[in-house]
Amino acid sequence: MTCASCGAQNPSYAIHCISCGKPLVGADVQSAQAQSKTGWWIAGCLGLGLLVFVGMVAAVVVAIQNLAKEAERTSSAPPPRAVASPLGNPVPLPGFVGLPGQNQYLDLDTQDGHNSSWRHAELGNASALFAVFRVVRLGAHPSWRPAFFIGVQGPTAVPWYNHWVGLRLTPVSGSTASLVAEIDVVGNDRRHYERHFLKVHPDLDQRVGITIDWHTPHSVLFTLSNGETQRIEVPWPVASVVASASTGEMEVNPLVLGTLRR
Repeated sequence: MTCASCGAQNPSYAIHCISCGKPLVGADVQSAQAQSKTGWWIAGCLGLGLLVFVGMVAAVVVAIQNLAKEAERTSSAPPPRAVASPLGNPVPLPGFVGLPGQNQYLDLDTQDGHNSSWRHAELGNASALFAVFRVVRLGAHPSWRPAFFIGVQGPTAVPWYNHWVGLRLTPVSGSTASLVAEIDVVGNDRRHYERHFLKVHPDLDQRVGITIDWHTPHSVLFTLSNGETQRIEVPWPVASVVASASTGEMEVNPLVLGTLRR
């Protein structure tokens, strides 16, 4: 565009002369103004489009990051799986046959500071037993420690705790959920006392399977459901089956008398 005042050439979009500074007049000015407005509109559209594009890219990046975090959380937490109990499956030993009418169910729920016991002397032809038991509750008493017992006893007319051998459970020191397992032997009015500690430590409310076999005279074999065994020699024949609980609750379900086929 040519300036009418000084004759200088100006860009098509100019409104004032770049040489003399005077306004450009006529149709050329209107054309330049229109071109200027068009340029600003195009620039605005391009700027808005750029902002939208940047926003979309940012949203996609955030979404990908969230998906990656979710995948990481999912992969770090594998699906739950069944874990074998350290005490195994509480089932009888192969060859155990229960005798008719020799099934028992016991719930020895004992107040703190007290003792409850059960004794079964009508053994008939039984030479073994299978029992599944669990310690349901541990009590608390300043003088009586929770203790739970299941085993066999020799012939005796005085205190039931004389001449017996069996599995005894007591709390692990300082624990309210784990138990110490041992085979205890008591004889001669408690003047003879033996303790044979087992490796397993049952948990509170955990089902424990035990087989007790006294087929061999003066010998009692204990087998837990995890396969751990303990054989005890005793000078007396087995005459009864006993169970007891002190300062807590033990449930035995079932207790079956029978024989082991050999």
